[in-house]
Amino acid sequence: MRLKLKIKSEKKLVIMKEQHMEKNRFLKYGLIISCIIFFVSCKNENTKFYENIRNNNCMIACTFKSGNKSPIDIVTEKTYMFYVFKEYNCKIDDNIIINSIRKKISIEVPLNLYQYLYSWQTIRQQRVDSLLKIDIDKFFVKTRRNDRYICPDDLNHLTYMEELYIIKVLFDNKILVQQDCESGYYFEIR
Repeated sequence: MRLKLKIKSEKKLVIMKEQHMEKNRFLKYGLIISCIIFFVSCKNENTKFYENIRNNNCMIACTFKSGNKSPIDIVTEKTYMFYVFKEYNCKIDDNIIINSIRKKISIEVPLNLYQYLYSWQTIRQQRVDSLLKIDIDKFFVKTRRNDRYICPDDLNHLTYMEELYIIKVLFDNKILVQQDCESGYYFEIR
């Protein structure tokens, strides 16, 4: 009788160990699968961001430098940047812009173009930084179709440089905006 009880208790112990091992295996593989799904979705978001830059006339933030001059950040419409580069007989295209943004490197330009772009540079704005610490979504208003645009009331009390800095911060957070020709509002590109 004791032998039967001992065998039953050993079987239960073996079954409990197997269940514990299966649970650990499930947790381990579940964690690995979750990480893979997370990284794939992050890569997909980045791919969508860069495709939107390629396919739209959006506001972009790029860094430029010339020789040993310090890099400057510029925020402007992509087509206007193409126009300026063409005026200075310089080559720029979507691939150069996207590569610069992806690798976080400055685009090398001739000195005369650098001097022209210097007056456009976007400088850090303390007042905007304090507003954005609260919530980036605070600057957006949603339409009935769930499109978002930057609230014009928030822009009324800001300088043009502060406006550009907001667009740069949004761009750095992978949020693209496009300025509407008629209203002047900045709409989010999805």
